[in-house]
Amino acid sequence: MTDWLHLLEEVLYFCKDFLSKKDFPTAIQNFISDLISYKTELSLNVENNLDEAMQFQNLVIEEQRKKVSKLIELPVDSISYTQRNTIRSLGVALEKYGSLLADRNNASCMDFYQEALCMYEHINDQNAQSTIAISIGNVYFQIPSLYDLDQAIYWYEKSLNLTENIDMLVQAHALNSIANVYSRKFMDVLRMNKSEEKVLNLANKALKKYEEVLELLKTLPHIGHPLPVHDLGIAYNGIGCIYGNLGQLDEALPYYQESIQCFEQSEDYNNAAMTRYNVAIDLYRYPEQGRLEEALLYAESAMREALKHGNHTKGVAERSEKLIHEIQEKLKEGP
Repeated sequence: MTDWLHLLEEVLYFCKDFLSKKDFPTAIQNFISDLISYKTELSLNVENNLDEAMQFQNLVIEEQRKKVSKLIELPVDSISYTQRNTIRSLGVALEKYGSLLADRNNASCMDFYQEALCMYEHINDQNAQSTIAISIGNVYFQIPSLYDLDQAIYWYEKSLNLTENIDMLVQAHALNSIANVYSRKFMDVLRMNKSEEKVLNLANKALKKYEEVLELLKTLPHIGHPLPVHDLGIAYNGIGCIYGNLGQLDEALPYYQESIQCFEQSEDYNNAAMTRYNVAIDLYRYPEQGRLEEALLYAESAMREALKHGNHTKGVAERSEKLIHEIQEKLKEGP
């Protein structure tokens, strides 16, 4: 692999400047573009070099923009299948670069997402529009400098509307994202000690959306799709967290347990261990319900399962170990 990477870098070093030559054979230009795209993937997923991946992805975008500059001025009805794919390729490249920036919490990712959205709108690719609308919603939900929950909901709902009767899995992702926003709002008002009415209103909105997600996901096998077990785990966990934060532990536990099973079935051991830890936290912080020993069992289970899977779950193991000591001290104090 090392020799191949070295050869690829040498080829790209000598060839990438040819992309700007208009009289250079199109087939060769396309081959070099493909090599650059391949190198981007290697930099990101094999070499774990984000800076280099962004550098090569930018080369792909520059080349794709040249190809699209004249096409974008054509009437939509006159664009051929090949030309549509060229425009779509620019959208995909822009979206990928935007996601690399978003991973760094860089607010400029929005410029690339919006440009990609324009490409998808131009060719009326509703699936692509829906997917990137979720990414834009995630920016407003996750990046501190652009944090705006109402804007996040706007884009998630836009995604939902675009995929109606088209892609049920994308619909489920959009619904789950809306539920996550209401869950965040619920947590915010809970921390600020707002009125019980406002707290319950937001909790019920989140719960309703999570239930809609579950219902939608469970219908997928009936139309020929595999059951998306991991997505089910996320929705079950969301419901468990709502009930847990309300102190309704008997309602929370069945959903948490379903979530753990789904995460383990999809081999997401980090989230499985984290869910066990969250259950322990919920049981521990309501000592008046007398469930400290149960909290200890969940914390021990979280640490035990986390330790099985090495560095990937190291953080959960450390937090669980700390919680175990706290619970043990609390149990020594007695009622």
